[in-house]
Amino acid sequence: MLKLRALAALSLAVLQTALALDAQKLAQEPDYFEIPMGTTPNSMTPINTLLKDNLDANSFSARFMNYFVSKAATASNDSDITLQEYQHVMTEYRAMVQVGTPAKVYNLLLDTGSFDMWIYGSTCESEACKNANNKYDVTKSTSGANLNKTALGGKYADGSGYGGFRVTDDVAIGAAALKAFEFTQVTNYVSQGGSNRFNPSDADSDGIVGMGLHPQVLAGSVTNSFIEQVISSKALKSNIFSYFIDVMEAGGTATLGGWNPNLFQNTTAAPSFVSLLSDDSIKDGKLALPLLRVIVSKNGDSKVVDKFTSHASSSGGPEGNTGSAIIDTGTSQAIVSNALIDAIGSAIPGARRARVGRGGAFTYIMDCNSKAENGGPTVTLEFAGGVQITVTALEYVSAPVNGQCQLMLQGADGGFRQGTYLIGNTFLKRYVTVFDYDQRRIGFALGKGRSTDASISFNPNAPGVLGGVMRNFRNYQLVWSSLLLIFGLLLCGGTLLFRRMQLRRNGAPSQMGYKQNVPYYAQNVQPLAPFQQPVYPVQPVYPNQPMYPTQPMYPVQPARAYYGP
Repeated sequence: MLKLRALAALSLAVLQTALALDAQKLAQEPDYFEIPMGTTPNSMTPINTLLKDNLDANSFSARFMNYFVSKAATASNDSDITLQEYQHVMTEYRAMVQVGTPAKVYNLLLDTGSFDMWIYGSTCESEACKNANNKYDVTKSTSGANLNKTALGGKYADGSGYGGFRVTDDVAIGAAALKAFEFTQVTNYVSQGGSNRFNPSDADSDGIVGMGLHPQVLAGSVTNSFIEQVISSKALKSNIFSYFIDVMEAGGTATLGGWNPNLFQNTTAAPSFVSLLSDDSIKDGKLALPLLRVIVSKNGDSKVVDKFTSHASSSGGPEGNTGSAIIDTGTSQAIVSNALIDAIGSAIPGARRARVGRGGAFTYIMDCNSKAENGGPTVTLEFAGGVQITVTALEYVSAPVNGQCQLMLQGADGGFRQGTYLIGNTFLKRYVTVFDYDQRRIGFALGKGRSTDASISFNPNAPGVLGGVMRNFRNYQLVWSSLLLIFGLLLCGGTLLFRRMQLRRNGAPSQMGYKQNVPYYAQNVQPLAPFQQPVYPVQPVYPNQPMYPTQPMYPVQPARAYYGP
């Protein structure tokens, strides 16, 4: 009897533990903050709003890629494309960030492709600084401090760059608030081509927040990036940044601390995760995924246009056995191989090549009727482990400008670097992209409003898959409590069954009915009363909850495309 009581007590304890775990998850306060994006450019809106900017061809993204289409590349004088005519091609997203005491709001680009944070400074005499909407002055903030240290600064591929001095001040993006965070107050800014001439797009943002990792080769020379400092200070319960652009590309949502499944096309689905490359990519601070193949498909016919066996290391030599896909929220377009550009362009009726910049890179121009899911072939990126993401012409064809559209991809021999693609908003806009810094991985979920005709798929034969089974991260969130609950139920049921068998052996009445003519009972002994209810009542099992409960967070605001130092 003592053993039975011990088993019963253990059963009850297990059940209570399982139910307590589920109840705890239900009672959790939301861990992340979500921000809806608006569509009014260059306006100071509340800090919980995201803005979208349509940028001209001199924007950060355009300057980085030296992006323009020459008149010689067009079919007629009526369709000549100049720098000014492409003023609405580039789109980036920026957030409203609070800096200093009293807090002042700045429009800063959230960029997973760079690590430094910088803001135009009040003492900067460059034309870009003079025309900036908001300038930072460390002397005007009671929480700010000048470190009297020259910043390393940054220089970009198109010749633009910045310099300044290092300061510390309080910085907050939603609930991610840091005290005395170190960043750069810019004192000089050089526009495209190394010129001090003002480009209007220089003032589209007040600066950059690097959401990438600082290069390990600069350890000791630079401090943690914003997201690294958020992780170090435990400012968020979950060190996750997710990024969403709505189907109209008029706004979106950035989330710190998790992801909101209500932004998924399938709200019960989990993101499909791919582990980051851990070679020179991570040492350089790049959030890059192992890329296996690139597939172009149309009308049921598929062709592998790129298959990777290595990618460029920091020294330029090959490393690894896969390609590399740098996932960069600060880049409007994508830099891919010439082979992919040709495969797409040749499959779109009427599309024609257009030269990009002064080098040999190119893109395609086409009729804007092609900006539809069936307007061209689909493009699929396959990563190590089997996860595949697919985009359509709705994503990779630009918005119309003067009746013409272009591919939002730029071709280069071998890609951004040999064996490397730079994946910007061209691919990201179809999905909610989830950057999981703790687990060193990036996940994708089809965004709401997007057709499931082109979505996330899985190749069970791809290298990196264990037993051909893709692991679904979010569905494991209640696994331990569920196992405990099942174990508790089995233990409880087994205890009751064992007790019943003992009673039957001794001639006692059972719950199922009283057995007559059993000598066990004395004349004055009454049979056991039937059970009125289960011995150990089981509470209802709560349904699976999202790993990171839903709650609005902090906006990302469209700005201009940019790729970090």
